[in-house]
Amino acid sequence: MKSKKLLIILISSLFAVVALVSVFMLFTVKQVKADYTVSEQSQTADSVKSVLDKFVGSNLLFLDLEDVVSTVEENPYVEVFAITKKFPNVVEISVKERREVYVFDYLGKTYVANEDGFVLREVAEKDVSLVKSSRLLITVVFDGIHLTEVSVGDYIKSLDSDRIATSFDLAKNAELTDCIDYMKISKTESTTSLVAGVKETTISFVTYTGVEIIIDDAEVLGKDKVDEAFAVYNGETNDYVKTYKKIKAYMDIDGIAVVWGTDEGWEQ
Repeated sequence: MKSKKLLIILISSLFAVVALVSVFMLFTVKQVKADYTVSEQSQTADSVKSVLDKFVGSNLLFLDLEDVVSTVEENPYVEVFAITKKFPNVVEISVKERREVYVFDYLGKTYVANEDGFVLREVAEKDVSLVKSSRLLITVVFDGIHLTEVSVGDYIKSLDSDRIATSFDLAKNAELTDCIDYMKISKTESTTSLVAGVKETTISFVTYTGVEIIIDDAEVLGKDKVDEAFAVYNGETNDYVKTYKKIKAYMDIDGIAVVWGTDEGWEQ
């Protein structure tokens, strides 16, 4: 009787082991499928594939997707915006490549950031001149804006983070091209008597031909001001004007006004 019970226990245990092994084999990750918003032939895509291959063979039931995301995003040029488990044995992940857009200085070092101010790399000292002269990157100058921390793989940190974020958002709206040499983000005191003393955000986009496109008080209808200022710039056909003058978009009593001017004053 005892031997019969023992046999039943052994058979049950063996069945449990076989079932457990079968489950593990069934849910073993066989493929990690990546969907790219950039060319799959890029070096970034190759880097992502190399990282994802490390998760092949993991058990899908116990795979921590946050671990996959954090591992992939160790490369600052990669951002994961979707990841899912597809049972029984596939992980699907959507990634996009962060593109180099801005170059700026902080505490004697030079950094490159994407369009949202996410820091992608520190520039080697020997390459600073070459990077700053590239028309593929826009230099950012912070005027009166105090940066508190700049680290590769993180967003620029500042006591004026909202001003910086607003500026980068408006720059995206302007769809800046390689005609822009640099962008200056300034914290300036309002010249409007009703709000005297209040600090406003002023953004200047400076073209390679020397035209400065100034967006006054960028937090107020900034997108509309950018649209109208660049429409005036793009609509001007006189090369002399587009070489030596400035454009300013601001609010007056009738709404948004856009004027041409020089260092001597503004045209009405």
